[in-house]
Amino acid sequence: MKIPGTLPCIICHGKLENPPEIKNGNQPNGGLEFIAAGHWPSTIIDIFDGRTLRINICDSCLLNAAENNLVAIQDERNENAPLEIWAGMEKTKKGGDE
Repeated sequence: MKIPGTLPCIICHGKLENPPEIKNGNQPNGGLEFIAAGHWPSTIIDIFDGRTLRINICDSCLLNAAENNLVAIQDERNENAPLEIWAGMEKTKKGGDE
């Protein structure tokens, strides 16, 4: 079944919309899209044909989860970097801006 527009939040099921300039695809305005091709040792999904599983989480649900210490952040540039609890709203650098 094809999805017309953006997926809803997987937690609260709230409707998410693409920004006006995005006509197709899943680019939730007010949320994040998470993409996975599977993860060993999950027994639910492990795709090897180029397809990916996609879910959206609205900003409100993500911040609520962060307040309950359910979200981690990690520096993916360092494979030995530890997972750290993410406290929520933080400023991040965009595209190398300092």
